[in-house]
Amino acid sequence: MKRLIINPKKKLLDGNDENIFLQNSFLNYLNENQKQKINYNTLPKKKLDINSEIKEIKRNREVCEEILRELFPILNKLNKINWNYKTWNFFLGHWLNFYIAVIRNRIDLIKPVINSDINYEEQLRIGKDASLTCNDLRHFTYNSSFIEWNEKLFSRILYIMHTQNFSNDSNLLNSLNNHQEKKETFFNKTLYALKINIIKFCERLICYKNNYVFYNSYINNKFKLFKIILKLRDVPFIYSFAFFNKKIIKKKIDISLRKKIKINFESKNLDIKILKFLLTELLPTIYLEGFQLQKKLADNSHLPKKIKKVFISHAYADNSFKFWLAERINNGTRLIHGQHGSGHNVYKEFFGDIHEANIAEKYFIWGQKSNNKKMIPVGNFLINKKNKTKSLYNKKFLLVLQSANIFKRSSNLYHPDELSEDAEQCQNFINCLDQGLLNFMSVRNHPQIIRRELDFLKFISFDEKKVTKLNSNIIFDKSIQNQGVIIFNYLSTEFFKLISINTPCILLLNKNIFNNFFIEEVKNDFNKLAEIGILHTNGTSLAKHINKTFNNTDNWWNNEEAVKVKNEFCVKYSNLNFNTQLFVNELNKL
Repeated sequence: MKRLIINPKKKLLDGNDENIFLQNSFLNYLNENQKQKINYNTLPKKKLDINSEIKEIKRNREVCEEILRELFPILNKLNKINWNYKTWNFFLGHWLNFYIAVIRNRIDLIKPVINSDINYEEQLRIGKDASLTCNDLRHFTYNSSFIEWNEKLFSRILYIMHTQNFSNDSNLLNSLNNHQEKKETFFNKTLYALKINIIKFCERLICYKNNYVFYNSYINNKFKLFKIILKLRDVPFIYSFAFFNKKIIKKKIDISLRKKIKINFESKNLDIKILKFLLTELLPTIYLEGFQLQKKLADNSHLPKKIKKVFISHAYADNSFKFWLAERINNGTRLIHGQHGSGHNVYKEFFGDIHEANIAEKYFIWGQKSNNKKMIPVGNFLINKKNKTKSLYNKKFLLVLQSANIFKRSSNLYHPDELSEDAEQCQNFINCLDQGLLNFMSVRNHPQIIRRELDFLKFISFDEKKVTKLNSNIIFDKSIQNQGVIIFNYLSTEFFKLISINTPCILLLNKNIFNNFFIEEVKNDFNKLAEIGILHTNGTSLAKHINKTFNNTDNWWNNEEAVKVKNEFCVKYSNLNFNTQLFVNELNKL
Protein backbone atom coordinates (compact mmCIF):
# COMPACT_ATOMS: atom_id res chain seq x y z
CA MET A 1 0.00 0.00 0.00
CA LYS A 2 1.15 3.52 -0.80
CA ARG A 3 0.99 5.82 2.22
CA LEU A 4 1.44 9.56 2.15
CA ILE A 5 4.31 10.76 4.34
CA ILE A 6 4.29 14.49 5.06
CA ASN A 7 6.36 14.24 8.21
CA PRO A 8 9.50 12.17 7.40
CA LYS A 9 9.89 11.48 11.12
CA LYS A 10 6.78 9.26 10.78
CA LYS A 11 8.18 7.08 8.01
CA LEU A 12 6.86 3.52 7.72
CA LEU A 13 9.31 0.72 8.31
CA ASP A 14 7.01 -2.06 7.08
CA GLY A 15 8.49 -3.26 3.81
CA ASN A 16 5.04 -3.98 2.42
CA ASP A 17 4.10 -0.29 2.55
CA GLU A 18 5.55 2.30 0.24
CA ASN A 19 6.36 5.72 1.73
CA ILE A 20 5.30 8.45 -0.68
CA PHE A 21 6.95 11.83 -0.01
CA LEU A 22 5.55 15.04 -1.45
CA GLN A 23 8.85 16.16 -2.96
CA ASN A 24 12.49 15.11 -3.17
CA SER A 25 13.55 17.77 -0.68
CA PHE A 26 11.68 15.91 2.10
CA LEU A 27 14.35 13.23 1.85
CA ASN A 28 16.83 15.70 3.38
CA TYR A 29 15.35 14.70 6.74
CA LEU A 30 16.62 11.15 6.23
CA ASN A 31 20.20 9.90 6.21
CA GLU A 32 21.43 7.24 3.79
CA ASN A 33 21.07 4.48 6.35
CA GLN A 34 17.40 5.38 6.94
CA LYS A 35 16.69 5.48 3.21
CA GLN A 36 18.09 1.97 2.76
CA LYS A 37 15.78 0.56 5.43
CA ILE A 38 12.51 1.81 3.96
CA ASN A 39 10.53 1.41 0.79
CA TYR A 40 9.94 4.92 -0.55
CA ASN A 41 9.16 7.04 -3.55
CA THR A 42 8.31 10.67 -4.24
CA LEU A 43 5.69 12.41 -6.30
CA PRO A 44 6.96 13.38 -9.77
CA LYS A 45 9.51 16.16 -9.50
CA LYS A 46 8.25 19.51 -10.70
CA LYS A 47 10.71 21.07 -13.11
CA LEU A 48 11.70 24.65 -12.37
CA ASP A 49 10.01 26.98 -14.85
CA ILE A 50 11.18 30.47 -13.97
CA ASN A 51 8.59 32.23 -16.14
CA SER A 52 5.74 30.32 -14.48
CA GLU A 53 7.24 31.01 -11.06
CA ILE A 54 7.41 34.74 -11.74
CA LYS A 55 3.87 34.69 -13.12
CA GLU A 56 2.66 33.01 -9.90
CA ILE A 57 4.42 35.58 -7.71
CA LYS A 58 2.79 38.43 -9.63
CA ARG A 59 -0.57 36.69 -9.32
CA ASN A 60 0.00 36.37 -5.57
CA ARG A 61 0.44 40.14 -5.34
CA GLU A 62 -2.85 40.67 -7.17
CA VAL A 63 -4.61 38.26 -4.80
CA CYS A 64 -3.03 40.04 -1.84
CA GLU A 65 -4.40 43.41 -2.92
CA GLU A 66 -7.82 41.92 -3.57
CA ILE A 67 -7.99 40.30 -0.13
CA LEU A 68 -6.53 43.28 1.72
CA ARG A 69 -9.07 45.69 0.22
CA GLU A 70 -11.86 43.40 1.44
CA LEU A 71 -10.24 42.61 4.79
CA PHE A 72 -9.05 45.98 6.10
CA PRO A 73 -12.53 47.53 6.66
CA ILE A 74 -13.45 44.43 8.68
CA LEU A 75 -10.32 44.68 10.79
CA ASN A 76 -10.96 48.39 11.28
CA LYS A 77 -14.39 47.60 12.68
CA LEU A 78 -13.25 44.72 14.88
CA ASN A 79 -10.27 46.67 16.24
CA LYS A 80 -12.23 49.92 16.58
CA ILE A 81 -9.89 52.04 14.46
CA ASN A 82 -10.05 53.84 11.12
CA TRP A 83 -6.83 53.11 9.26
CA ASN A 84 -6.77 53.56 5.48
CA TYR A 85 -5.64 51.00 2.90
CA LYS A 86 -2.12 52.46 2.67
CA THR A 87 -1.64 52.01 6.41
CA TRP A 88 -2.92 48.46 6.40
CA ASN A 89 -0.69 47.64 3.42
CA PHE A 90 2.31 48.69 5.51
CA PHE A 91 1.02 47.01 8.65
CA LEU A 92 -0.45 43.75 7.33
CA GLY A 93 0.83 43.54 3.75
CA HIS A 94 4.07 41.80 4.63
CA TRP A 95 2.36 38.95 6.45
CA LEU A 96 -0.47 38.69 3.93
CA ASN A 97 1.96 38.39 1.01
CA PHE A 98 3.86 35.64 2.81
CA TYR A 99 0.64 33.89 3.84
CA ILE A 100 -0.67 33.76 0.26
CA ALA A 101 2.68 32.50 -1.08
CA VAL A 102 2.85 29.77 1.57
CA ILE A 103 -0.76 28.56 1.22
CA ARG A 104 -0.71 28.49 -2.59
CA ASN A 105 2.61 26.64 -2.52
CA ARG A 106 1.26 24.00 -0.12
CA ILE A 107 -1.92 23.61 -2.21
CA ASP A 108 0.17 23.13 -5.33
CA LEU A 109 2.25 20.41 -3.64
CA ILE A 110 -0.71 18.48 -2.21
CA LYS A 111 -2.96 18.54 -5.31
CA PRO A 112 -1.45 15.45 -7.01
CA VAL A 113 -2.44 13.34 -3.98
CA ILE A 114 -6.17 13.91 -4.52
CA ASN A 115 -7.77 11.18 -6.64
CA SER A 116 -4.54 9.16 -6.58
CA ASP A 117 -4.01 5.63 -5.22
CA ILE A 118 -2.08 7.04 -2.24
CA ASN A 119 -3.57 6.44 1.21
CA TYR A 120 -3.86 9.71 3.18
CA GLU A 121 -6.30 8.72 5.92
CA GLU A 122 -3.94 9.86 8.68
CA GLN A 123 -3.72 13.34 7.12
CA LEU A 124 -7.52 13.58 6.96
CA ARG A 125 -7.69 12.77 10.66
CA ILE A 126 -5.08 15.46 11.49
CA GLY A 127 -6.60 18.05 9.16
CA LYS A 128 -10.09 17.77 10.59
CA ASP A 129 -9.24 19.82 13.70
CA ALA A 130 -5.62 20.97 13.12
CA SER A 131 -4.58 24.08 15.07
CA LEU A 132 -2.51 26.52 13.00
CA THR A 133 -2.72 29.71 15.07
CA CYS A 134 0.35 31.99 15.24
CA ASN A 135 1.14 35.01 17.37
CA ASP A 136 2.63 37.32 14.75
CA LEU A 137 4.56 37.56 11.48
CA ARG A 138 7.77 36.11 12.87
CA HIS A 139 5.95 33.27 14.56
CA PHE A 140 4.25 32.47 11.23
CA THR A 141 7.48 32.47 9.19
CA TYR A 142 9.21 30.48 11.94
CA ASN A 143 6.45 27.85 11.97
CA SER A 144 6.40 27.65 8.19
CA SER A 145 9.95 26.30 8.29
CA PHE A 146 9.15 23.35 10.54
CA ILE A 147 7.90 19.96 9.49
CA GLU A 148 5.37 19.42 12.32
CA TRP A 149 3.52 22.67 11.61
CA ASN A 150 3.62 22.07 7.86
CA GLU A 151 2.26 18.57 8.42
CA LYS A 152 -0.79 20.13 10.04
CA LEU A 153 -1.11 22.73 7.27
CA PHE A 154 -0.83 20.15 4.47
CA SER A 155 -3.32 17.93 6.31
CA ARG A 156 -5.75 20.81 6.80
CA ILE A 157 -5.66 21.69 3.10
CA LEU A 158 -5.98 18.04 2.10
CA TYR A 159 -8.97 17.61 4.40
CA ILE A 160 -10.74 20.62 2.87
CA MET A 161 -9.99 19.52 -0.70
CA HIS A 162 -11.11 15.95 -0.03
CA THR A 163 -14.28 16.66 1.98
CA GLN A 164 -15.20 20.12 0.61
CA ASN A 165 -16.05 20.89 4.24
CA PHE A 166 -15.59 24.61 4.76
CA SER A 167 -16.22 24.67 8.49
CA ASN A 168 -13.59 25.53 11.08
CA ASP A 169 -15.43 25.20 14.40
CA SER A 170 -13.32 22.28 15.62
CA ASN A 171 -10.10 23.92 14.40
CA LEU A 172 -10.77 27.16 16.24
CA LEU A 173 -11.76 25.28 19.39
CA ASN A 174 -8.55 23.26 19.19
CA SER A 175 -6.56 26.50 18.77
CA LEU A 176 -8.32 28.00 21.77
CA ASN A 177 -7.35 25.02 23.92
CA ASN A 178 -3.76 24.73 22.70
CA HIS A 179 -2.56 28.23 21.83
CA GLN A 180 -0.44 29.57 24.66
CA GLU A 181 -1.06 33.02 26.14
CA LYS A 182 1.95 34.84 27.54
CA LYS A 183 1.40 36.35 30.98
CA GLU A 184 3.71 38.87 32.60
CA THR A 185 4.66 39.20 36.24
CA PHE A 186 3.88 42.39 38.16
CA PHE A 187 7.62 43.01 38.55
CA ASN A 188 8.27 42.84 34.79
CA LYS A 189 5.35 45.16 34.06
CA THR A 190 6.59 47.67 36.63
CA LEU A 191 10.18 47.53 35.39
CA TYR A 192 9.04 48.00 31.79
CA ALA A 193 6.88 51.02 32.71
CA LEU A 194 9.75 52.57 34.68
CA LYS A 195 12.20 52.25 31.78
CA ILE A 196 9.71 53.62 29.27
CA ASN A 197 8.82 56.63 31.41
CA ILE A 198 12.47 57.54 31.97
CA ILE A 199 13.19 57.37 28.23
CA LYS A 200 9.97 59.23 27.44
CA PHE A 201 10.88 62.04 29.83
CA CYS A 202 14.31 62.47 28.20
CA GLU A 203 12.88 62.32 24.67
CA ARG A 204 10.16 64.88 25.37
CA LEU A 205 12.67 67.16 27.10
CA ILE A 206 15.29 67.37 24.37
CA CYS A 207 13.55 66.24 21.17
CA TYR A 208 10.27 68.13 21.26
CA LYS A 209 11.11 69.97 18.02
CA ASN A 210 12.37 66.93 16.09
CA ASN A 211 10.88 66.15 12.69
CA TYR A 212 12.51 62.75 12.14
CA VAL A 213 12.72 59.35 13.79
CA PHE A 214 15.55 56.99 12.77
CA TYR A 215 14.68 53.46 13.87
CA ASN A 216 16.53 50.28 12.88
CA SER A 217 18.30 52.46 10.33
CA TYR A 218 21.15 49.97 9.71
CA ILE A 219 23.46 52.98 9.43
CA ASN A 220 26.24 51.30 11.36
CA ASN A 221 28.56 54.28 11.46
CA LYS A 222 26.94 56.10 14.39
CA PHE A 223 29.07 59.20 13.83
CA LYS A 224 27.64 59.54 10.32
CA LEU A 225 24.13 58.89 11.62
CA PHE A 226 24.47 61.62 14.23
CA LYS A 227 25.90 63.93 11.59
CA ILE A 228 22.90 63.28 9.32
CA ILE A 229 20.45 63.99 12.12
CA LEU A 230 22.22 67.22 13.03
CA LYS A 231 22.20 68.33 9.38
CA LEU A 232 18.45 67.79 9.44
CA ARG A 233 18.39 70.18 12.42
CA ASP A 234 17.18 67.48 14.81
CA VAL A 235 18.57 66.28 18.12
CA PRO A 236 20.04 62.74 17.90
CA PHE A 237 18.18 60.23 20.03
CA ILE A 238 18.11 56.43 20.35
CA TYR A 239 14.60 55.04 19.90
CA SER A 240 15.23 51.30 19.50
CA PHE A 241 15.73 49.31 22.71
CA ALA A 242 15.86 45.53 23.12
CA PHE A 243 13.38 45.43 26.02
CA PHE A 244 10.92 47.53 23.99
CA ASN A 245 11.26 45.47 20.79
CA LYS A 246 10.78 42.14 22.55
CA LYS A 247 7.57 43.08 24.35
CA ILE A 248 4.94 41.46 22.14
CA ILE A 249 1.43 40.65 23.32
CA LYS A 250 0.46 36.97 23.01
CA LYS A 251 -3.25 36.35 23.49
CA LYS A 252 -5.54 33.35 23.20
CA ILE A 253 -7.83 33.37 20.21
CA ASP A 254 -11.36 34.69 20.55
CA ILE A 255 -13.63 32.40 18.50
CA SER A 256 -16.59 34.79 18.48
CA LEU A 257 -14.32 37.60 17.24
CA ARG A 258 -12.86 35.45 14.48
CA LYS A 259 -16.31 34.40 13.34
CA LYS A 260 -16.89 38.07 12.50
CA ILE A 261 -14.16 38.00 9.83
CA LYS A 262 -16.69 37.56 7.07
CA ILE A 263 -14.82 37.91 3.80
CA ASN A 264 -16.32 36.35 0.72
CA PHE A 265 -14.37 33.14 0.13
CA GLU A 266 -16.71 31.82 -2.55
CA SER A 267 -14.70 31.46 -5.74
CA LYS A 268 -14.63 29.27 -8.83
CA ASN A 269 -10.90 28.88 -8.15
CA LEU A 270 -10.53 26.34 -5.33
CA ASP A 271 -7.03 27.59 -4.43
CA ILE A 272 -8.32 31.12 -3.78
CA LYS A 273 -11.36 29.79 -1.93
CA ILE A 274 -9.17 27.75 0.44
CA LEU A 275 -6.66 30.51 1.21
CA LYS A 276 -9.45 33.00 1.88
CA PHE A 277 -11.25 30.52 4.10
CA LEU A 278 -8.12 29.69 6.11
CA LEU A 279 -7.56 33.36 6.95
CA THR A 280 -9.94 32.98 9.89
CA GLU A 281 -7.74 30.24 11.33
CA LEU A 282 -4.29 31.57 10.48
CA LEU A 283 -4.60 35.34 11.02
CA PRO A 284 -1.99 36.00 13.76
CA THR A 285 -3.46 37.02 17.11
CA ILE A 286 -1.46 40.27 17.13
CA TYR A 287 -3.77 41.59 14.38
CA LEU A 288 -6.95 40.80 16.29
CA GLU A 289 -7.00 39.48 19.88
CA GLY A 290 -3.78 41.22 20.90
CA PHE A 291 -4.29 44.35 18.78
CA GLN A 292 -5.69 46.73 21.37
CA LEU A 293 -3.16 45.87 24.09
CA GLN A 294 -0.20 46.15 21.70
CA LYS A 295 -1.53 49.45 20.34
CA LYS A 296 -1.91 50.73 23.90
CA LEU A 297 1.75 49.91 24.55
CA ALA A 298 2.65 51.86 21.41
CA ASP A 299 0.48 54.85 22.38
CA ASN A 300 2.05 55.00 25.85
CA SER A 301 5.62 54.40 24.71
CA HIS A 302 8.57 56.78 24.48
CA LEU A 303 7.96 57.26 20.75
CA PRO A 304 6.80 60.80 19.88
CA LYS A 305 3.16 61.56 19.14
CA LYS A 306 3.88 63.91 16.27
CA ILE A 307 6.62 63.37 13.72
CA LYS A 308 6.93 64.25 10.04
CA LYS A 309 9.26 61.57 8.66
CA VAL A 310 10.49 58.13 9.75
CA PHE A 311 13.49 56.28 8.36
CA ILE A 312 13.73 52.49 8.76
CA SER A 313 15.59 49.65 7.09
CA HIS A 314 13.69 46.91 8.89
CA ALA A 315 10.27 46.85 10.58
CA TYR A 316 9.04 43.29 10.14
CA ALA A 317 8.46 42.43 13.78
CA ASP A 318 4.88 43.04 14.93
CA ASN A 319 5.95 44.93 18.04
CA SER A 320 4.87 48.27 19.48
CA PHE A 321 7.03 50.23 17.03
CA LYS A 322 5.12 48.83 14.07
CA PHE A 323 1.82 49.77 15.71
CA TRP A 324 3.14 53.26 16.44
CA LEU A 325 4.41 53.69 12.87
CA ALA A 326 1.14 52.50 11.35
CA GLU A 327 -0.75 55.13 13.35
CA ARG A 328 1.74 57.80 12.23
CA ILE A 329 1.47 56.78 8.55
CA ASN A 330 -2.30 56.95 8.82
CA ASN A 331 -1.94 60.51 10.14
CA GLY A 332 0.32 61.62 7.28
CA THR A 333 3.87 60.81 8.42
CA ARG A 334 6.18 60.06 5.47
CA LEU A 335 7.98 56.69 5.51
CA ILE A 336 11.51 56.39 4.08
CA HIS A 337 13.03 52.94 3.70
CA GLY A 338 16.59 51.67 3.35
CA GLN A 339 17.95 48.52 1.72
CA HIS A 340 18.87 45.82 4.21
CA GLY A 341 19.54 42.63 2.23
CA SER A 342 21.52 41.22 -0.65
CA GLY A 343 18.74 40.37 -3.11
CA HIS A 344 17.73 43.93 -4.06
CA ASN A 345 18.12 44.68 -7.78
CA VAL A 346 19.72 41.24 -8.22
CA TYR A 347 16.85 38.72 -8.45
CA LYS A 348 14.16 38.83 -11.12
CA GLU A 349 11.57 38.90 -8.34
CA PHE A 350 12.43 40.16 -4.86
CA PHE A 351 9.89 41.07 -2.20
CA GLY A 352 11.90 44.01 -0.87
CA ASP A 353 12.08 45.66 -4.28
CA ILE A 354 8.30 45.50 -4.62
CA HIS A 355 6.60 45.78 -1.24
CA GLU A 356 9.13 47.89 0.69
CA ALA A 357 9.55 50.33 -2.18
CA ASN A 358 5.77 50.47 -2.58
CA ILE A 359 5.04 51.43 1.05
CA ALA A 360 7.84 54.04 1.19
CA GLU A 361 8.11 57.56 -0.20
CA LYS A 362 11.80 57.00 -0.98
CA TYR A 363 14.00 53.91 -0.93
CA PHE A 364 17.75 54.25 -0.33
CA ILE A 365 19.90 51.53 -1.92
CA TRP A 366 23.56 50.53 -1.70
CA GLY A 367 24.53 50.65 -5.34
CA GLN A 368 23.33 51.39 -8.84
CA LYS A 369 20.24 53.39 -9.67
CA SER A 370 17.31 51.25 -10.77
CA ASN A 371 14.36 52.05 -13.02
CA ASN A 372 12.30 52.77 -9.91
CA LYS A 373 12.39 56.55 -9.32
CA LYS A 374 11.90 56.00 -5.59
CA MET A 375 15.23 54.18 -5.32
CA ILE A 376 18.14 56.48 -4.51
CA PRO A 377 21.72 55.08 -4.62
CA VAL A 378 23.56 56.48 -1.59
CA GLY A 379 26.10 53.74 -0.83
CA ASN A 380 26.21 50.81 1.58
CA PHE A 381 25.38 52.39 4.95
CA LEU A 382 25.69 48.97 6.62
CA ILE A 383 29.48 49.36 6.49
CA ASN A 384 30.73 50.92 9.69
CA LYS A 385 33.99 52.35 8.39
CA LYS A 386 36.80 51.81 5.93
CA ASN A 387 38.30 48.92 7.82
CA LYS A 388 41.93 48.22 7.22
CA THR A 389 42.26 45.15 5.06
CA LYS A 390 43.21 42.17 7.17
CA SER A 391 46.48 40.44 6.46
CA LEU A 392 46.30 38.63 3.15
CA TYR A 393 49.05 36.33 4.33
CA ASN A 394 46.93 34.78 7.05
CA LYS A 395 46.72 31.21 5.82
CA LYS A 396 43.20 30.38 6.94
CA PHE A 397 39.88 30.27 5.16
CA LEU A 398 36.27 30.07 6.38
CA LEU A 399 33.32 28.40 4.62
CA VAL A 400 30.02 30.04 5.61
CA LEU A 401 27.01 27.83 4.87
CA GLN A 402 23.47 28.86 4.01
CA SER A 403 20.41 28.45 6.18
CA ALA A 404 18.87 25.16 5.00
CA ASN A 405 15.14 25.14 4.38
CA ILE A 406 12.90 22.89 2.28
CA PHE A 407 9.71 24.95 2.60
CA LYS A 408 8.72 28.11 0.81
CA ARG A 409 8.15 30.74 3.52
CA SER A 410 8.15 34.06 1.67
CA SER A 411 7.09 35.66 -1.61
CA ASN A 412 10.55 35.37 -3.17
CA LEU A 413 11.66 32.99 -5.91
CA TYR A 414 12.20 29.51 -4.54
CA HIS A 415 12.95 25.95 -5.58
CA PRO A 416 13.36 23.39 -2.77
CA ASP A 417 15.24 20.64 -4.57
CA GLU A 418 18.25 22.91 -5.14
CA LEU A 419 19.35 22.20 -1.56
CA SER A 420 20.80 18.86 -2.68
CA GLU A 421 22.74 20.58 -5.47
CA ASP A 422 24.14 23.11 -2.96
CA ALA A 423 25.28 20.30 -0.67
CA GLU A 424 26.83 18.37 -3.56
CA GLN A 425 28.92 21.34 -4.68
CA CYS A 426 30.09 22.06 -1.14
CA GLN A 427 31.11 18.41 -0.82
CA ASN A 428 32.93 18.58 -4.16
CA PHE A 429 34.82 21.61 -2.87
CA ILE A 430 35.93 19.80 0.29
CA ASN A 431 36.81 16.58 -1.56
CA CYS A 432 38.90 18.34 -4.20
CA LEU A 433 40.91 20.51 -1.82
CA ASP A 434 44.51 19.55 -1.26
CA GLN A 435 44.21 17.48 1.90
CA GLY A 436 46.88 19.51 3.66
CA LEU A 437 44.72 22.62 3.34
CA LEU A 438 41.95 21.13 5.50
CA ASN A 439 44.06 22.00 8.54
CA PHE A 440 43.62 25.67 7.66
CA MET A 441 39.86 25.48 7.03
CA SER A 442 37.00 26.52 9.32
CA VAL A 443 33.27 26.10 8.71
CA ARG A 444 30.15 27.65 10.25
CA ASN A 445 26.42 27.90 9.56
CA HIS A 446 24.46 30.99 8.68
CA PRO A 447 23.47 32.79 11.93
CA GLN A 448 19.78 32.03 11.30
CA ILE A 449 20.28 28.28 11.77
CA ILE A 450 18.54 28.77 15.14
CA ARG A 451 15.36 29.56 13.17
CA ARG A 452 15.60 26.47 10.93
CA GLU A 453 14.99 22.78 11.48
CA LEU A 454 17.71 21.49 9.15
CA ASP A 455 21.43 21.99 9.74
CA PHE A 456 23.32 22.41 6.46
CA LEU A 457 26.45 21.06 8.17
CA LYS A 458 24.74 17.65 8.30
CA PHE A 459 24.57 17.56 4.51
CA ILE A 460 28.34 17.53 4.08
CA SER A 461 31.10 15.41 5.57
CA PHE A 462 34.66 16.37 6.47
CA ASP A 463 37.46 15.36 8.79
CA GLU A 464 36.50 17.09 12.04
CA LYS A 465 40.01 16.49 13.39
CA LYS A 466 41.35 18.79 10.68
CA VAL A 467 38.52 21.23 9.89
CA THR A 468 37.52 23.63 12.69
CA LYS A 469 33.76 23.89 13.25
CA LEU A 470 32.80 27.33 14.57
CA ASN A 471 29.82 28.08 16.79
CA SER A 472 27.05 29.64 14.66
CA ASN A 473 25.96 31.79 17.61
CA ILE A 474 29.24 33.71 17.55
CA ILE A 475 28.91 37.20 16.09
CA PHE A 476 29.86 36.98 12.44
CA ASP A 477 32.46 39.77 12.60
CA LYS A 478 34.29 37.80 15.29
CA SER A 479 34.15 34.62 13.21
CA ILE A 480 36.01 36.21 10.32
CA GLN A 481 38.83 37.66 12.39
CA ASN A 482 42.19 36.20 11.39
CA GLN A 483 40.67 34.47 8.35
CA GLY A 484 42.49 34.99 5.06
CA VAL A 485 39.53 34.24 2.75
CA ILE A 486 35.78 34.03 3.49
CA ILE A 487 33.73 31.70 1.25
CA PHE A 488 29.90 31.88 1.10
CA ASN A 489 27.69 29.25 -0.54
CA TYR A 490 24.80 31.74 -0.83
CA LEU A 491 24.38 35.38 -1.84
CA SER A 492 25.14 37.01 1.48
CA THR A 493 24.79 40.54 2.79
CA GLU A 494 28.18 39.98 4.42
CA PHE A 495 29.73 39.24 1.02
CA PHE A 496 28.75 42.70 -0.20
CA LYS A 497 30.22 44.28 2.92
CA LEU A 498 33.49 42.33 2.72
CA ILE A 499 34.15 42.95 -0.95
CA SER A 500 33.50 46.65 -0.36
CA ILE A 501 36.15 46.87 2.38
CA ASN A 502 38.57 44.82 0.26
CA THR A 503 38.52 41.68 2.39
CA PRO A 504 39.16 38.53 0.29
CA CYS A 505 35.83 36.72 -0.21
CA ILE A 506 34.34 34.23 -2.65
CA LEU A 507 30.85 33.10 -3.68
CA LEU A 508 29.95 29.49 -4.44
CA LEU A 509 26.49 29.90 -5.98
CA ASN A 510 24.02 27.29 -7.18
CA LYS A 511 24.30 27.37 -10.98
CA ASN A 512 20.56 26.78 -11.48
CA ILE A 513 19.62 29.61 -9.14
CA PHE A 514 22.21 31.87 -10.75
CA ASN A 515 21.10 31.08 -14.31
CA ASN A 516 17.36 31.31 -13.63
CA PHE A 517 16.83 33.76 -10.76
CA PHE A 518 19.35 36.50 -11.53
CA ILE A 519 18.51 39.47 -13.76
CA GLU A 520 20.35 39.11 -17.09
CA GLU A 521 22.30 42.36 -16.74
CA VAL A 522 23.27 41.40 -13.20
CA LYS A 523 24.53 38.00 -14.39
CA ASN A 524 26.94 39.79 -16.71
CA ASP A 525 28.39 41.74 -13.78
CA PHE A 526 28.71 38.62 -11.63
CA ASN A 527 30.32 36.73 -14.52
CA LYS A 528 33.12 39.29 -14.42
CA LEU A 529 33.67 38.24 -10.81
CA ALA A 530 33.84 34.63 -12.05
CA GLU A 531 36.61 35.59 -14.49
CA ILE A 532 38.83 36.70 -11.59
CA GLY A 533 37.94 33.78 -9.28
CA ILE A 534 35.50 35.50 -6.90
CA LEU A 535 32.41 33.63 -8.19
CA HIS A 536 32.14 29.88 -8.74
CA THR A 537 29.12 27.72 -9.56
CA ASN A 538 31.07 24.50 -9.20
CA GLY A 539 32.75 23.16 -6.07
CA THR A 540 35.58 21.54 -8.02
CA SER A 541 36.41 24.85 -9.69
CA LEU A 542 36.47 26.60 -6.31
CA ALA A 543 38.78 23.96 -4.85
CA LYS A 544 41.21 24.34 -7.75
CA HIS A 545 41.20 28.09 -7.20
CA ILE A 546 41.96 27.78 -3.46
CA ASN A 547 44.65 25.16 -4.14
CA LYS A 548 46.29 27.53 -6.60
CA THR A 549 46.04 30.84 -4.69
CA PHE A 550 46.30 29.68 -1.06
CA ASN A 551 50.00 30.41 -0.69
CA ASN A 552 49.77 33.83 -2.28
CA THR A 553 46.35 35.36 -1.79
CA ASP A 554 47.74 38.85 -2.34
CA ASN A 555 48.80 38.19 -5.94
CA TRP A 556 45.30 36.97 -6.75
CA TRP A 557 43.20 39.45 -4.78
CA ASN A 558 45.15 42.62 -5.53
CA ASN A 559 46.30 42.17 -9.11
CA GLU A 560 45.45 45.06 -11.44
CA GLU A 561 42.58 43.33 -13.27
CA ALA A 562 40.99 42.06 -10.05
CA VAL A 563 41.07 45.51 -8.45
CA LYS A 564 39.39 47.05 -11.51
CA VAL A 565 36.61 44.42 -11.62
CA LYS A 566 35.98 44.65 -7.86
CA ASN A 567 35.74 48.43 -7.92
CA GLU A 568 33.30 48.41 -10.84
CA PHE A 569 31.20 45.76 -9.12
CA CYS A 570 31.07 47.64 -5.80
CA VAL A 571 29.99 50.88 -7.47
CA LYS A 572 26.97 49.03 -8.84
CA TYR A 573 26.02 46.86 -5.86
CA SER A 574 27.77 47.93 -2.66
CA ASN A 575 29.36 51.35 -2.84
CA LEU A 576 31.72 51.86 0.09
CA ASN A 577 31.28 55.63 -0.01
CA PHE A 578 28.04 56.38 1.84
CA ASN A 579 26.95 59.75 0.44
CA THR A 580 25.47 61.38 3.54
CA GLN A 581 24.92 64.72 1.80
CA LEU A 582 22.81 63.12 -0.95
CA PHE A 583 20.96 61.23 1.77
CA VAL A 584 20.15 64.48 3.61
CA ASN A 585 19.21 66.32 0.41
CA GLU A 586 16.75 63.62 -0.60
CA LEU A 587 15.14 63.65 2.84
CA ASN A 588 14.76 67.41 2.68
CA LYS A 589 13.01 67.14 -0.70
CA LEU A 590 10.08 65.31 0.87
